Amino acid sequence: MSIMSFSNAFPNPLPVLAHAVTGYSNHNSVDDTMARETLDQVMADALSKSGSNRSAAYISCLLFAMAF
Repeated sequence: MSIMSFSNAFPNPLPVLAHAVTGYSNHNSVDDTMARETLDQVMADALSKSGSNRSAAYISCLLFAMAF
C-alpha cells in the first residue's frame, strides 16, 4: 500500500517532454551490449532534449519505486 497518493499529482494525459528515435534495442535481435548501448544513447538523447539529465531521471525512478 502506498503512503502517498498520486491520483491527482499528474496531468491526464501526460505531456510528452521529448522524443528520441533509435535503432534496434531488442536483445534477441542484437547482442546484449549493443542493446544496452542503444537504450543508453536514446535515453541520453531524450533527457537532453527535455532539458533534464540522468540524475533527475534516477531520482524520479527512485522516488517512484519508493512510493510502491
